[in-house]
Amino acid sequence: MRALSFFESGSEITTDKTLRQQNLQSLLGLAEELGRNQLAAKARDALAVLNGTATQEEKRGLFARRNEGLRPPAERADIPMPQRGEGETQRKQMAQQLAAKEALLQQMNEAQIKQELLLMEQNRLLDSFYYQTLFDSLQIATQNASITQQEMQIQQQANELALFNARRKLWMAVGGLLLIIGGGWYHRHRSILEHNKLLSEKNEMILTEKQRSDMLLLNILPLAVANELKQQGVAAARHYDTATVLFTDFKGFSRIAQTLSPQDLVATLDYAFRAFDEIIAKYGVEKIKTIGDAYMCAGGLPDKASASPLQVVEAALEMQLFLKEWNHSRAQQQLPLFEARIGIHSGPLVAGVVGSKKFAYDIWGDTVNVAARMESSGEAGTVNISQTTYEQVKAAFTCESRGLVEVKNLGKMEMYFVQDKIRESLSA
Repeated sequence: MRALSFFESGSEITTDKTLRQQNLQSLLGLAEELGRNQLAAKARDALAVLNGTATQEEKRGLFARRNEGLRPPAERADIPMPQRGEGETQRKQMAQQLAAKEALLQQMNEAQIKQELLLMEQNRLLDSFYYQTLFDSLQIATQNASITQQEMQIQQQANELALFNARRKLWMAVGGLLLIIGGGWYHRHRSILEHNKLLSEKNEMILTEKQRSDMLLLNILPLAVANELKQQGVAAARHYDTATVLFTDFKGFSRIAQTLSPQDLVATLDYAFRAFDEIIAKYGVEKIKTIGDAYMCAGGLPDKASASPLQVVEAALEMQLFLKEWNHSRAQQQLPLFEARIGIHSGPLVAGVVGSKKFAYDIWGDTVNVAARMESSGEAGTVNISQTTYEQVKAAFTCESRGLVEVKNLGKMEMYFVQDKIRESLSA
């Protein structure tokens, strides 16, 4: 029995194929001699597996028999539970088998026992080397696992670094894109500002030129007529039932012109007419035009509610006052005197714009002709008015009747010199 246990344990422990084959052969022989059928089958299957001749069924049988050996004796198939009356018989058989095996051992000589012990020592050394190899392999596996873990950590750090670099490049790209967009927006904003500034400057220039052109237009046309001309392109002629026309003319102008240089002559006329412009503007009288040394203006147009006959006469008196004071200064300088005749007449007329290149606002009708005759029939330094105008201003001015005066192409007409404004009417 000890030999059977020896061979069975030796076949399980040793890793040498030849020794295991020998142990299994010995175990198979002993098991068959002792009648241990299950152990013999187990040794036979193990030997077949070791030799590489075992079938799949034999492998499964070996595995099942190994597990069977772990079961309690009551559950094992090769160890039947003794029945009553059979225990003594089994003990006798086991004793006989044991005696036979011990006799077999007694027959083994000393050299065979030593050889068997040497074989066991070799198996022990081989098993020790096998376990040492397993231990070293375990250490190597542990080191490999540690190295693998370190490599994984390094790889993770590399991945994190790559992810960080990728994010940094992405943010740099986004920042660059935002910088480009911001630069483009700033450039566009500056361009818009410069464009708006340039446009504003151009608009100011256009506005300045427009104002200048408007002023030039107003120097030629009345405001209402100028607006109508700008809006519609044409200005319709209008008829006025009552308007007051004023003419002025300088006495002996041809003789004065011969004594002055062209520059001095024009400068002198410009000075006088500028003063007339300021005076009539104060009374709302509309300037019509100048012809040589003649100056023509009218009240009651283009707006019928503009200067009345009284205001036209007041403007005429102030013109004479200006000339009187101016001539006093010129006499002290021994310069030629500018004495003017002024004639006024009231009546119907037509006013409108003529011309396509150089606009001219003009008036037509008998009223204009009679006013011109009032001027030519007057005297220097006076304001000569017609009967029609006198009837409209006699309550406000002191007038001297001149009686019937012969007028060229018009016959005799009643005329009056306006001497001064009545003070009572002023206070009223």
